Amino acid sequence: MAPPTLLDLAQAAMAQRQPKVAVEALRREIREQGERGETLRLLGLALAMDRRWLDAAAVMRQAHRLDPALAGTPVDATAIGLEDRVLREAVKGAVLAANRGKSASEWLLVATLMQAEGRVALAWAMASRAAKAGLEPEIAAGFAKAARDDSGGVELGFPDRK
Repeated sequence: MAPPTLLDLAQAAMAQRQPKVAVEALRREIREQGERGETLRLLGLALAMDRRWLDAAAVMRQAHRLDPALAGTPVDATAIGLEDRVLREAVKGAVLAANRGKSASEWLLVATLMQAEGRVALAWAMASRAAKAGLEPEIAAGFAKAARDDSGGVELGFPDRK
């Protein structure tokens, strides 16, 4: 049996509510293997669990810039072993931070976390806010497509527009 990888260690640490350990394992993984969108997205989640909102938002945006297709696939919190309550705490904190900062990166973090909760239409609403704040169109489009797919193909506009 192969020893656990750094990604395995990071996911186990996240499941055990040890985000600092997860952050260190993921940073080491990135140093050794290079930046990959999925790894950066996990790092953003670990930083959010550690309540490091600005760092989490910046890393999440970098993950989506590197791989815009991430917006179409939610983080699988169940596979990581995250309890719903832990993810919900991260969402609440990220929303508070985004309401203070109002940057595209902060709203992207909220969108990604809500999408991980399975709240796909609401994630699109948050991605729409991020788009208005300057998020790259190809990233926002991925959230729109995910919301359309989740709604059975119903065309969605910008849900935040008045």
